[in-house]
Amino acid sequence: MCLKPLIKDHSILVIGDSHAAQLNIYFDTLQLKSSYSFNIISSSSCLPIQNFNINNLPTWARASCTSQTKVIESKLNNYNTIIIAGLWSKHFKDQQSMTALDNFIEKNKVNHRIIILGQIPTFTKNINRIQHFQNLHLNPKISIDPLQMKANVKLKEISQRHDIEFINFSNNHFFNNVPKFNDKFIYYDSNHLNELGSKYYAEATGNELLNVLNKLQINTLLNSYSIDDRRR
Repeated sequence: MCLKPLIKDHSILVIGDSHAAQLNIYFDTLQLKSSYSFNIISSSSCLPIQNFNINNLPTWARASCTSQTKVIESKLNNYNTIIIAGLWSKHFKDQQSMTALDNFIEKNKVNHRIIILGQIPTFTKNINRIQHFQNLHLNPKISIDPLQMKANVKLKEISQRHDIEFINFSNNHFFNNVPKFNDKFIYYDSNHLNELGSKYYAEATGNELLNVLNKLQINTLLNSYSIDDRRR
């Protein structure tokens, strides 16, 4: 999905698996209230970056992963800022894919501002089934997958090691009563927001993300001026 890119410095590339794709409405909402535009390029089950381990993907997902990786590589120079989102609790199980992420960040952080989005709370059961049982006036137990929390701890370590931004909204008040918000179900399944959830998520956390984008842009400008002064 491409949302009307503007000038290069205000256009942001969002990449990842379906956890990036679930944020289409999120970034559409942010685009309407800011000077930024967002181009989302995603591939199901896959981080579309070079050397990601496609052998662990379902057969039907491999071709898309490979093609989207090529698309992203061809477009990277059009953007100053890259946001990466993913089902990290799954990807951290594969060392080759995590090495690919490390290499991607190290290679691109010189010429790009990179932000990693933490994994939203995910569940051990499909929310559709929970909703069905609740409609029958039953009260099934539901719990957040502990691997999600461990993944976010690892993401913070990676971001600190590479000196890039890590934004973790999983403890935001928006998720206090998951899988509901304002008494409405906001999840599509065990780990994806539905369209309503994506919209509410933007309203709850969007300003914080925009503040980070603004800060990164200001720091880049200040560094640029500093370099120009030294050259004089």
